[in-house]
Amino acid sequence: MFFGNTALNAFTTSESILTTGLSSCEGGTNYAVGGWIPALYNSGGQVVVPEEIFVYYKTFGSPSMNYGMVQEVPLGLQMLASPDTLHFDEGLIRVQNFPHNGFSALVLNITFPSCVATDNGQITGNPILSHRDMPGNLANQVNSHVSYPSLGNEVDCPASHPYRFPTPQFLIFFDTNETGNEPYLSSDAMADAPPMSTLHGDYMFGAEPSANRAILRCVQEARSCGFDEGGRAQLPDRFFGPSGQMYRDSVSLLDETDRTPFGSELPPMRSGGAVGHQGHGDH
Repeated sequence: MFFGNTALNAFTTSESILTTGLSSCEGGTNYAVGGWIPALYNSGGQVVVPEEIFVYYKTFGSPSMNYGMVQEVPLGLQMLASPDTLHFDEGLIRVQNFPHNGFSALVLNITFPSCVATDNGQITGNPILSHRDMPGNLANQVNSHVSYPSLGNEVDCPASHPYRFPTPQFLIFFDTNETGNEPYLSSDAMADAPPMSTLHGDYMFGAEPSANRAILRCVQEARSCGFDEGGRAQLPDRFFGPSGQMYRDSVSLLDETDRTPFGSELPPMRSGGAVGHQGHGDH
């Protein structure tokens, strides 16, 4: 399930995401980030559409961390939020249930790595945007170029991944009336795994430089931030409902929207003919 950059596909590169597509996210083309997760199915085999999607940027640093040395999210960065990542902790990818905006919500909480390797191994080096650009055998290891924070250098990054940037986090809200009691992910079905056990996320970063600087500034100053320095800057490339009405708050679905639009037309892929996680990270 894709959201954000509307031109994102299997052929999007770190360069093309900066100049192509509109956006389903607040900030519009100033914020051209692409995100995707495995599609969620209800027990009836229907794909379920989220009610809301929030993309946060935070910095969960230690008290001794030097926030002034946190740097911008690298333009064109590609990465996963995955248990296979260096210094992963199980609390970083969670499935939760709690009330939200008047409905009972199934919430997918996905925190991404925020430390990245550089071309010279120094905090001031150029960030490596993809695992394919890592040296030696690391080029064949998906997500080898990024790490979750750990107590290491001045910005809580390991020496192998010294560059720290604001931590992206997805919060994806589904209505439990639509998911039912036994939801599962397409990647669960691919791996014949227990329901909701294969949750992970993909991320490719593209943003107008001033927006990127604003994200960093707000994180360093520990304050909320909008794209117009404090408000909700709505840009014209918004998604519209079937009646032509704009989706409210950019990311919330209108009441008229069919939450299960594909019915049984999109049955989940099964493990016999599907690629595994390595292929998923490469597409």
